[in-house]
Amino acid sequence: MRRGWKIALAVAPVLLVIGTIAVIRAEPIAKKILITSLSDKFKSNVQISSLHIVPGPVFYVTADSIVFTKRDSQGLPPLIKIKRISVEISLANLFHRPVHIAHVRVTGLEIHIPPRNRPQGVSQLADSQQPVAASPPPKQPKAAYPKFIVDEVDAPGAFLVMLPRKAGKLPLEFPIEQLKMSGVGVDQPAHYHAVLTNPKPVGQITADGEFGPWDADVPAATPISGVYSFGHVDMGTIRGLGGTLSSNGQFNGQLDNIHATGHTDTPDFQLRIAGNPMDLQTDFDAFIDGSSGDVHLDKVKALLGESIFNVTGEIVGTPGIQGRTINLSTVAAGARLQDFLRLAVPEDHPLMTGVISLHSNVKIPPGEEDISRKLILDGAFDVGGAHFTEKKIQSKVDTLSRKGSGNPKDFDMGNVLSNMRGKFHLEKGVMRFSNLTFSVPSANVSLAGTYILQSGAMDFHGTLRLQAKLSQTTTGFKSLMLKPFDSFFSKKGAGTQVPIKISGTRNHPSFGLDFHNGRK
Repeated sequence: MRRGWKIALAVAPVLLVIGTIAVIRAEPIAKKILITSLSDKFKSNVQISSLHIVPGPVFYVTADSIVFTKRDSQGLPPLIKIKRISVEISLANLFHRPVHIAHVRVTGLEIHIPPRNRPQGVSQLADSQQPVAASPPPKQPKAAYPKFIVDEVDAPGAFLVMLPRKAGKLPLEFPIEQLKMSGVGVDQPAHYHAVLTNPKPVGQITADGEFGPWDADVPAATPISGVYSFGHVDMGTIRGLGGTLSSNGQFNGQLDNIHATGHTDTPDFQLRIAGNPMDLQTDFDAFIDGSSGDVHLDKVKALLGESIFNVTGEIVGTPGIQGRTINLSTVAAGARLQDFLRLAVPEDHPLMTGVISLHSNVKIPPGEEDISRKLILDGAFDVGGAHFTEKKIQSKVDTLSRKGSGNPKDFDMGNVLSNMRGKFHLEKGVMRFSNLTFSVPSANVSLAGTYILQSGAMDFHGTLRLQAKLSQTTTGFKSLMLKPFDSFFSKKGAGTQVPIKISGTRNHPSFGLDFHNGRK
């Protein structure tokens, strides 16, 4: 027995040396096999700086500085760059078909997805410089390497870049904090779990789904699908907005063409210019161009407070300009006026209540300027059954209706309802109204002018038309004194028509006659 131990102890160093030499000699062979296999599967030129193998019941393999370059991607960054791959594989699994690799850790993963159409001026020039061969070289037979399936891939700090299709546009970059995949094989889809931070508005996105199989000819056409959640989104990172958004939904398609549907909820959404938090919810259906990051909103149904409105439009980039432009078309029918006023006007209680229908084109250019300054609106609105919540203002409206009817002392009329309609254009914080009409029973006001969002300053000029004659708007001695002027102020079928102006601020409006403007 002792002699057996002595022989074993003597032979062990020899076996260790032989094993080490075998591994050292096997490393170049394994490296060559790996390069050839990956080049085949990804249709790319593959470079590996170094490869090391530690044998045992579980093999540990490390490869450093791996670079995949697509063969037809002149002038573009490498398709894939990896600082290091660490592989764990049991000896028993080497004899399974397909070969199962237990665990792979990928460090420093960068993926650059080229657009489907190569950039103009690059591919044509490169092609023109290629020599024309008389006949293609004969194809070499491909080695039959075994298929691999990786049970688990861990790639923290991965970086996905979608290269733009149009010249001048910036690449779309996705820093992925956590990326875990399972069942990874070149010829089959893999399951993934990803966590990344959206830069603006700031929030964390978690996605789970399937990726692949990898399209070696057109990487941008690689299928992707899944479900996502977007939580604790700080809308305050966009100047002029406030609130905390959450969203969840699903998506499917290809890397450069994704269809997404989902729901968003912002219980405290606000425009900072007003500072009134409102519950805003949306259900959306959108298409995302992965090569540019442009988003096309096919259908959005939004609920603001208790008001429903519909939105379509796009969020697109412009070559040479940082950021994206939002272009939307908004339509509301039978919504609550007070919901929109509360969102836009800095008052604890809305000035008016009523039913509003509107359509508006919305444009928000890129830039760091406050949204209230860069927001551009064009549209028209129609308000029915409006009632002023401020008693002093409603009292003046009631008085206007009584005088317009020729019964200035008829206090039984009670609170009257108003109707408003008009067109508007908002730019640089100034709202300009045209064809603005305000009507109550027996009276009608036509106005045009401006309203400044920040200060609430107003400057309107127009015409007041009453059903009654001027002398009928009052009683007693004043009525007698005004009778000679009835014919002078009676115009175009109206009992009375006078020029008026409205100035002051939203909190302290001033109403008066505007004879100077009327003589122009």
